[in-house]
Amino acid sequence: MKHYLPTRALCSLLFILMLPLAMYATAWSPEVIIVDGEEWDLLAKPLNADSTLRARLEEFLPEDIGWSAGYPDGFIGHWEIIDNKLYLKKIVLAEEERTTVFNADTLKAVYGDYYTEHGIYAGWFTQEKLRMGRGEVLFCFNLAYNMYYEEELILSMESGKVTGRKHWHNRVHVEGMELEEEAWQHRFKQEFPIESFPELKERRAILLVHKFKLHPDGHFDDCHIRLLRYGEDGECIEDQSHPVIEAAKRTLRNIYPWKVYCIYGEFTPKPIVTFSMPLGGKPKQDNK
Repeated sequence: MKHYLPTRALCSLLFILMLPLAMYATAWSPEVIIVDGEEWDLLAKPLNADSTLRARLEEFLPEDIGWSAGYPDGFIGHWEIIDNKLYLKKIVLAEEERTTVFNADTLKAVYGDYYTEHGIYAGWFTQEKLRMGRGEVLFCFNLAYNMYYEEELILSMESGKVTGRKHWHNRVHVEGMELEEEAWQHRFKQEFPIESFPELKERRAILLVHKFKLHPDGHFDDCHIRLLRYGEDGECIEDQSHPVIEAAKRTLRNIYPWKVYCIYGEFTPKPIVTFSMPLGGKPKQDNK
């Protein structure tokens, strides 16, 4: 499939594709949870699950509460699973020069209906996959809580109650290159048959790579590529049988090994939404 785009529209498309990364440039700091007496990093914010309760909490907390990219709420919740129920034990403000703590007794003013002897019962919270991790972080998207740990526990939650759990041990399966590294990009540019496509020598193009798949042994399997070309008749090509796209995939298959992870029992590269790589000559100068 081929679409023609004016240069300005092409630039706008690239901006939109990059926007999600700009919005979440920093990973959020995890909350804290105790399960079976052991501490984990909690990769969720149960306090944000109910908008009415969240508004009450904002009115209760100090107006000058600090926040940062890593602490978008300005505080960290501390939780515990007791008798297969989720309880909020305390909230700690994310402050550098002092430590302000609001324990369950203090938070009763906000969560009176959920207050118990064990803490604030999170009866408002339901989530199919409540993730928590510990050990080494294998990789991180720098997108909110998109980080993956060596060891993870995933709980199914229904109205604050644990209805299921899965325990995973993730690992690096094959050491190798990753999309964001320069080594494979240099090799790709050396091996890509640019001489077979003279039109690429006249105008710069960009390959947008996503849905990147690998074999468990570290060899490239497949991906989806979009070819964007600059110029007044700039075009976006998505036909996977296009000669340039087919050549790009053949070149990727010659590059080995790629880094493979075993995440939740499945072999996968580091998931990247979209990776862009320039290809071909420089765009023509605007004489205006």
